[in-house]
Amino acid sequence: MEIAKIVGANIKSARKRAGYKQVQVAKILDMDQRQYSRYETGKFEISYYLMAFLSKLYDVSIDEFFEGVDVNVDINKK
Repeated sequence: MEIAKIVGANIKSARKRAGYKQVQVAKILDMDQRQYSRYETGKFEISYYLMAFLSKLYDVSIDEFFEGVDVNVDINKK
């Protein structure tokens, strides 16, 4: 699975545990709900700045967003 999809799924899980709906978070971020949804589905790669903001909003460590990511990714693989 792609890193963006794993990170997105973890962000979605953190959002749900924090009790937020996508539309609420999108409003806080001043973006369209569809755009925010694309981060959670891994269609868009999320910036570190946005991850830092969401980790504070959801009261979780950024590390949690990377749970399940294989750190032995082949950097030459395309």
